[in-house]
Amino acid sequence: EIDKRVKVAAADFCGKETYEPGDLTRTIADRTEIVVAEFTGRDTYSFGDITRELERRRADWVKNYLQTENYQFGDITAKFVRDFTGKEDYQFGDITKAALKSFTGKDEYEFGDITKTIGQALFGNKPRKS
Repeated sequence: EIDKRVKVAAADFCGKETYEPGDLTRTIADRTEIVVAEFTGRDTYSFGDITRELERRRADWVKNYLQTENYQFGDITAKFVRDFTGKEDYQFGDITKAALKSFTGKDEYEFGDITKTIGQALFGNKPRKS
């Protein structure tokens, strides 16, 4: 019973009346070839075509995102941060400094400020017991 149902399902998947050994392999290979050809824009597949197409698409995305042909390491991060912060003059650490200032209420961070802020939020400004 199970064997019959599997063969019927395989034949249906392959577009055939009855299943014969090798049908699934041929059908999957044919469908894969079609999808790869659509993805790469090539009629025949050569080893490395998918990798080359991925690299081409990645390079196109970088050029479009950065609006430049002259990519340098760190450019994507810098643009993302500028877009995120809205600051053209962003310096490394600005986001962290802003987060700390927002959290502690202090312009300059000193060691222990986070712990003090959490302690005050949890326990309030209680007088010390003697």
